[in-house]
Amino acid sequence: MAPTTNHRWFDVFQAAGTELWTWGIGEHEHYWGFSVRPFLANTTIAQIVQHSTGIDGNRVSTDYLNVEVSANSTFRFSTIWVSGA
Repeated sequence: MAPTTNHRWFDVFQAAGTELWTWGIGEHEHYWGFSVRPFLANTTIAQIVQHSTGIDGNRVSTDYLNVEVSANSTFRFSTIWVSGA
C-alpha cells in the first residue's frame, strides 16, 4: 500500500503568551506533524516551544503542544499525518 498524506487545519485565536493546546485525535499508528503560523502577514511570531504525547490505558493518544505567541492574534494550526507507510 502506498503512503498517503493527509492535512487538516484550524484557525485559532490566542492572546500573547504561552498556552497549552491539546490534540486528542485518539490514534497512534501514523506519523504526525504539527505547525502553528500567524494567520496574517507581519503580525506576530508563533512557535511550538514544547510537544509531548501521552497514551492512556485504552491506547488513546493525546498530543500536548505549548504554543508561545508574541501578540494577540489569530493563528493557523496545521496537522499532517502519513498513513500506510
